[in-house]
Amino acid sequence: MRRFRRMVEPEYLKLRQLWQQGWDMKQKKYIRYVIQIVAGLILSALVMLWQGVFTRENTADVVRGVCDGFTVTALLYVAVGMLLWSSTTGFFDIFGFALRKGLHHFLPIFIHEDPGGYYEYKVQKEEKRQTKPQRSTLLVGLLFLAVSIALTFVWYHIAEK
Repeated sequence: MRRFRRMVEPEYLKLRQLWQQGWDMKQKKYIRYVIQIVAGLILSALVMLWQGVFTRENTADVVRGVCDGFTVTALLYVAVGMLLWSSTTGFFDIFGFALRKGLHHFLPIFIHEDPGGYYEYKVQKEEKRQTKPQRSTLLVGLLFLAVSIALTFVWYHIAEK
């Protein structure tokens, strides 16, 4: 047992040191994509299961069901991705300002400071906002959309026969 421990311990210490230093930024970037793709595949599989794709005997119906699963996932990812991307540009700042002003007007007890004008609010939000837009969700959605379009062409080719 001690011999095994002596053999494994240096490798464990190396791995622990690498973990403490943190991963490279590129690996963190790619892990975001991998997690979103896996979640999209699970969602697509759930849609396919809900439609009963795995019990169908006709090939065209199976391909159509798989295409529908990828299409639902693609549309959800693209919609959420566009919202995330546009929120990093400050497009929705006016809605946050209006909500803050309305809450201050109707509930002055809970909000002690007046938010000021829209320009001050916009400058304050620009300081806090991420400068780099989040595009990963949108790109993963476009990937699923490309797969669903390809499967649609396959379905049309199979359905012709």
